[in-house]
Amino acid sequence: MKLITTVVVLLSCFVGSAQTVFAQDFGNIKRDQQSFSSLYQKAKNNGGVRVIVTLNTPTSVNKAKVSKGWRSLSAHIADIQSRAMKDLGWVNFNDLVKFKHVAGMTMTVNAERLSQLRKARSIDGVFEDRMRKSMLIESVPVIGATKAWSMGADGQGQVVAVIDTGVDGRHEFLRGKLVNEACFSSQGVLFGDSLTSLCSNGKTAQFGSGAAAPCVTGCDHGTHVAGIVAGQNGKVSGVAPGAKILAVQAFTLIDGPSCENCLSAFDSDIIQALEWVYEQRNNHQIAAVNLSLGSDRFRQSCDASTPITQIIDLLKEAGIATIVASGNEFYKDSIASPACISSAISVGATDIKDNVAGFSNSANILDLLAPRLDYAPAKEGGGIYSSIPGAGFVRMPGTSAAAPHVAGAFAVLRSKVPDVTVDQMLAVLKKTGEFVTDSNNALDKPRVRLDKAVAFLTKQAKENDRNEVPEPVEEVTPEPVEKVLPVDEPDAQQAPVVEPDVELDPVVEPDIKPVPKKRVPEFEVYDGIKVYKEGYKPGEKIDW
Repeated sequence: MKLITTVVVLLSCFVGSAQTVFAQDFGNIKRDQQSFSSLYQKAKNNGGVRVIVTLNTPTSVNKAKVSKGWRSLSAHIADIQSRAMKDLGWVNFNDLVKFKHVAGMTMTVNAERLSQLRKARSIDGVFEDRMRKSMLIESVPVIGATKAWSMGADGQGQVVAVIDTGVDGRHEFLRGKLVNEACFSSQGVLFGDSLTSLCSNGKTAQFGSGAAAPCVTGCDHGTHVAGIVAGQNGKVSGVAPGAKILAVQAFTLIDGPSCENCLSAFDSDIIQALEWVYEQRNNHQIAAVNLSLGSDRFRQSCDASTPITQIIDLLKEAGIATIVASGNEFYKDSIASPACISSAISVGATDIKDNVAGFSNSANILDLLAPRLDYAPAKEGGGIYSSIPGAGFVRMPGTSAAAPHVAGAFAVLRSKVPDVTVDQMLAVLKKTGEFVTDSNNALDKPRVRLDKAVAFLTKQAKENDRNEVPEPVEEVTPEPVEKVLPVDEPDAQQAPVVEPDVELDPVVEPDIKPVPKKRVPEFEVYDGIKVYKEGYKPGEKIDW
């Protein structure tokens, strides 16, 4: 049975308190004494806590320990996990979940075992498995999306993963949009909190058609976000109407002291959802992942303070951008986690008149701004107009609505220039954006202008093509051919040969294909073992 202790909150229109976190190592009890003392006391009071443990993966080579052969990264991580468990020497592990692509695992421990984890040499970090909350018509033209479509860039051929409260693929705005689905949700009782899985099969994981179906009540958020990304019905459209959706339901229904009948996502479920998206990279052209969720408060990068960093780094290496809402807590010197991860792309909110929303979290580390609010009649309320489960449409404000504008923008850019990198797309969006000043902190940040970004990127790609120097072609001179004159009779006098005034066919060189170069997988070295990056077939493993 899977139990968890961290929740992620929908960032839509909720405004709530969050813990102020300024230290780089906050949350990692291996390095931060304050974090350890707080979590240790919680474990004593409640009888235990659920934690995420990250493991040491040294990259230095010890030639004396070099082993032969290639290993997949996932197989290597499984070995690291097994060795760490053996080093701890525990007979039983409570609620153990092992990650596939992140060197870590989750478990429930008491105060004594928490202290042992802190001292274990094989363990790099110990974090509480925290909960995260979930944080169109007018907004799409504001960012220049309609002009981008006229340039032939609408997200065609690209996929955006939406990790949220599920997506209703039967909605006419999203019909035919879902290319695959998954669910990761917690189940059980956790120190007084009742956890109910929102997977439709009642289990903690589900895959395939219907796996990301939203729950009956309170799960509108994910369908609304997906509609902003790629919705289309002939009347209104999302930012990337040509794109498809990978839908993941990652929330849990929690009822107890922590919150009463609320939806939250545990860090461990988010990591598993991101790992699943990473595994889909060879099946789909995934441009971005959207995370409209978060909690806590960071002024600087929080890479060392959250276990989600590793998988977001891995996604970026695979060319997949992770777009995260900055949060709705009115902070003007900090943003939420996981938006604060340096390899993620953080997004704040503006209205269609380019005023930064008062509730939109902002800091120097914020990357981009995007619309979160349309002006509408008072009876409708303000917000981005998009789909909800069933057949309806509603307006929802919040940085949750701003982030999917950027996720859709990445799909549009990648559809126009397929080989563009995550860093290049971010740089172009920053360079071509409309800079907006937040009146609360005087920070200038770029609000997305997708049409300008597409035009700039297209021009840059053409210039790069013109500047490419073609490889010289080696000319091959044909060997001279000796002419032999026909002789009818051996002793007859030969008549003079008159060359016909006919243009001869050119000599056609044989179509010889060059011998392909042997492809060598990219690799890193862990514990003296070459570990090749994912994506190479078993037959391509090379002994050395």
